[in-house]
Amino acid sequence: MNTILKIFKHEFKMYIRDKKLIVNTLLLPILIYPIIIAVVAFGTFISMKSDVSGIKVSFEGQNVEVMEAMKKTEGVKIIDDRVYNDSDILDRTIDAIIVLPKDKNQEILIKYDSTKKSFLIDRIAESIEIVKQEYITSELQEKGLKYEKINPITLRTLSEKGKEMDMMSVMASILLPMVFLLLPMISTSYLTTDIAAGEKEKNTLEPFLCTQCPRYKILLGKLLFVSIVSVIISIISILVLGLSGLAVILAFKFKMTSINMNVYGIIISLLILMLTVIFISALQLTLSFFAKNYKESQMLLSPLLILIMLPIVMSMFLPEKSILYHMPIFNVVLLLKQLTAGIVNLVNVFIVIGWLVIYIIVSVTLCIMSINSEKFIFRV
Repeated sequence: MNTILKIFKHEFKMYIRDKKLIVNTLLLPILIYPIIIAVVAFGTFISMKSDVSGIKVSFEGQNVEVMEAMKKTEGVKIIDDRVYNDSDILDRTIDAIIVLPKDKNQEILIKYDSTKKSFLIDRIAESIEIVKQEYITSELQEKGLKYEKINPITLRTLSEKGKEMDMMSVMASILLPMVFLLLPMISTSYLTTDIAAGEKEKNTLEPFLCTQCPRYKILLGKLLFVSIVSVIISIISILVLGLSGLAVILAFKFKMTSINMNVYGIIISLLILMLTVIFISALQLTLSFFAKNYKESQMLLSPLLILIMLPIVMSMFLPEKSILYHMPIFNVVLLLKQLTAGIVNLVNVFIVIGWLVIYIIVSVTLCIMSINSEKFIFRV
């Protein structure tokens, strides 16, 4: 164990001395992620601010009830100085045209530029829906009936904890697991390339392997270094992302959404993150030991990263099935989605952890076999 810790300390010292590697793995993410969030938030803020200033709407046809409703709709400016057409929408002279048929039973059309869809377009549709309900109510009242008689069922969606699900919460449960896995993938690719193929290129790996230290201990020391540093970098990046998001919400006064993730979910997520990083790092180390130089290692790792990213993206939209909890990466993403939503299913947790342990045993064994093979490492 002392030998493994010595290898870890050696790699950590080399990492601290390598300014280029620190910049790529730690400083750039810390600087870039807040900028990305700020830019996206600023774009959203500009879009919402343009809604506050209102959108220009024109009518084609006559419908007194709808026209009156539009005048009362906040953010909608009625423009009636002339007749507008589709070309005026494309020219941005006007934002939307509401086509009103003479017959109330015919459909009402809302024409707008889809490349500049405003949040207020949905508000217009809601106002028209209210007019529709009022029209139906008045017709029924003449016959001595109530609107509730023909519309007896109302719908409200709640989470498993009895909370109302807003769009931000849904998006968080989809995107957070993706971010949670992508961050360590990026950092491990840099680190594994540097401590394997990078040392080959600098001619420092061969003397290292010629020492009396068993090669599997050298591997475990390197793997311990990559895993711990990657997890630390990922946690720091996630904290930076979270603080940046909170700062943006406060700065632009966006509506805050509730976080459903609990303490147990956070602890299990960190454990899952650590195990996943060990599994991915072992695979990346194997390919990096095979590569002749830094550039070739990056070329070999790129397809692996794509293969890992595919199930991450696919599992965001696939229906949850029990078979997916037995498939690599799919099971991790599905479990993280549950934990993000505040659901701790111990059966699924133990299934995923069990499989991750198996993946780690297989990948580390494969990596030990590779470092023990002169033909594999030096391709002679």
